Amino acid sequence: MNPSVKIAGIDRPEEMLRAASSRNRDAIQTGRVELRVGSVTDLPYVASHFDKAFSINCIYFWENPVQGLKELNRVLKPGGVLAITVRDGNRYQAFRPKKLANMLAHAEFVNVRVLNNGISAHPLNCALGLKQASP
Repeated sequence: MNPSVKIAGIDRPEEMLRAASSRNRDAIQTGRVELRVGSVTDLPYVASHFDKAFSINCIYFWENPVQGLKELNRVLKPGGVLAITVRDGNRYQAFRPKKLANMLAHAEFVNVRVLNNGISAHPLNCALGLKQASP
């Protein structure tokens, strides 16, 4: 909605890239959106490239979640923010709030906090982490 914002998206399956490309065709043509096939453990961006990073309901599929979080930390600018959302339910025990917060801390994020949306029909937790600012 903000024309000055540029968005980059990474996903492994080419089908997801095709679907996202179709939905974002106009924004891609104007250079506001860039979509690539890739892996969270090997992001095709230089260090300190982004102000913010966001992942929704996909950390469960990462081969190595802490390594993926470290890679996201690498591409964030100092003071950048990461938000990871996960479903809150028995199927997602490995990503319960305390465990998710510990993963972000192991990936060297600071001021980590986990918020719950409080909606019983679609419960989500959102973990927020800050890349440490440069000294």
